[in-house]
Amino acid sequence: MRNSENRCRLLVQSSPMCIHEIGMDGKISSMNRAGLDMMGLDEECKVQGFLDLDAVCDADRGRIGELLARAYSGESSNFEFMAAGPGELVFKSCFVPIRNKDGAH
Repeated sequence: MRNSENRCRLLVQSSPMCIHEIGMDGKISSMNRAGLDMMGLDEECKVQGFLDLDAVCDADRGRIGELLARAYSGESSNFEFMAAGPGELVFKSCFVPIRNKDGAH
């Protein structure tokens, strides 16, 4: 079990894509190195507690908020959004609900 957990942790941390976990309160609870680099941060603790939707521009926030609500109900989605802040950075992203062994999320 420990080997499996370590392997999964290494896969997430080694991914060139941003992988982060969002709690039921909409706040980021963890983020891998690629995500921290995208945000210009050096420590995970600096992103923990950050509202995920605060990274989305005002024009896209409602649409992405609806997709996040669906994710809380168990629905996955793929989408693009424009980031909040200077520049017009567009990101491809997805919401993938995490389920336990019984299928609950």
